[in-house]
Amino acid sequence: RGWHAACTVARERRQRAQVALRKMSPRGRAQSKAVNAWKASAGFRRRQRASLARLRRQRETHAVHRWRAVSCEAAARREQLAVALHKLSPEGRAKRSALDQLRACVARAEL
Repeated sequence: RGWHAACTVARERRQRAQVALRKMSPRGRAQSKAVNAWKASAGFRRRQRASLARLRRQRETHAVHRWRAVSCEAAARREQLAVALHKLSPEGRAKRSALDQLRACVARAEL
């Protein structure tokens, strides 16, 4: 270690001692108390801002949820329509006929 490092360490010690002395004085204690109170109120204000923002976004959130529900219902209707259209196609009718024949065979076998 050189003289520069030693001076740096001494300066840091001096600064820490000065801070400790300032905190012990009545003015320093009052400042510490004010800073601590400000930190506590800052958290409260942050929670208040978050709550206010949540209230403001509530209508938007409701609209998005409603849109999602409507779009899911529309998708289900489209799927149901696609299945019905497939059943009406020649391929769908052939599959349906084969399935009906299979059900009839199974029903006869169970008797």
